Amino acid sequence: MVPGAIPKFLKSADPTVRDLWSERQITDFAALRSRWRDSACLALDVEGSEGQGSGITAIGLALVWDFLGKEQQQLTSGSRDLAKMVDEYGITGHKIACGTRGKTYERSAFTQKQAVAKGDVEQTLNGILDSVEAAASFPSERDETPSFVMVVWDGNSEFQALASAFPSLAARIAGWADLAQIVASVSIPFPSNSNKHDTDPVSLRDAMLSLGFGAKHLQRHWGGHLAGIDAFRTMGILLALCCSKSAAKNGNAD
Repeated sequence: MVPGAIPKFLKSADPTVRDLWSERQITDFAALRSRWRDSACLALDVEGSEGQGSGITAIGLALVWDFLGKEQQQLTSGSRDLAKMVDEYGITGHKIACGTRGKTYERSAFTQKQAVAKGDVEQTLNGILDSVEAAASFPSERDETPSFVMVVWDGNSEFQALASAFPSLAARIAGWADLAQIVASVSIPFPSNSNKHDTDPVSLRDAMLSLGFGAKHLQRHWGGHLAGIDAFRTMGILLALCCSKSAAKNGNAD
């Protein structure tokens, strides 16, 4: 999602959603790195849009807060296996099914599907964030509740969903980043087996290849991606970038 004028679908949205989009976006790698250890991180992925076809069909969340308040040298780094990262960083996930979709799509060992009526989605998501707030804490004398930083990949579907289905979440998010923009801004080489051309937007698959993830958890070329696993992929990219020991202050990442 390109920064600038508010998209048409947000012009009539709840003011808190518009404010989140326009006032709380984290647009560069250095700013993201400065924020992430003081926040509970939420990767959000939404399939479908209300008013189009079956509307929103699935919502994936990946959450991590195990690194709160820790210094860089205390963080586990180096792994590029998504399954190992789930254990190393304590990533938790949720896949909310709220509509009908095709039979051909990915399966995920990271999340359990939870069927929720569309009218109950907002309450369910707020309940998940409530549970994170109850569990998350700084490992020091800091007596405060961590805020949420949301990361998305492009973010168009996610902000449409915030506007149409769960606007109350916007007030709980202190900042957000389009990770596709962040990855495009840092100096990471794209391997020859990525299908990316210079003018193409960065895909989840290309970003994971460039950061050294193995083939096991990459997006497939065919359709049917699963919201739950795409949220984990987005979180994996965030952790690979921010836990990079040799990431330079000018925005380079290994």
